[in-house]
Amino acid sequence: TPVIPDGCEHVGHLYHLRFTNVGQRTRFIDHMKSRSISCVFHYQPLHLSPVGRRFGGFAGQCPVSEHAGECLVRLPLFNTLSESDQDRVIEAVLDFTP
Repeated sequence: TPVIPDGCEHVGHLYHLRFTNVGQRTRFIDHMKSRSISCVFHYQPLHLSPVGRRFGGFAGQCPVSEHAGECLVRLPLFNTLSESDQDRVIEAVLDFTP
C-alpha cells in the first residue's frame, strides 16, 4: 500500500498495483474482468509516447521505466465508488494467485 507522509493527504486519483512481469499483469486483468471489474494499464514511459518518440525516444532507452510500464495496473478508484464495490474489488485482488 502507498505510504502517505505525516502532514500529507492522498490525492485519491489513482491506486495501482505493480506486478513482476507482463504475463502476471495480464492474468490479473483477466481475473478481475471475470469478476466484472475493469482494470487498465496505467503507465506509458514518456520516451515511448508519441511526443517522446518525436524527440528521439526509442525502446530500450529506459529499461526500468519500460518494465514499470509493462507491470502496472490501475484499480478502479473514483468518488462514487461505493463501499460495497470497494469491498468487491479488494476481495477480488486478494483472491488472485500470481
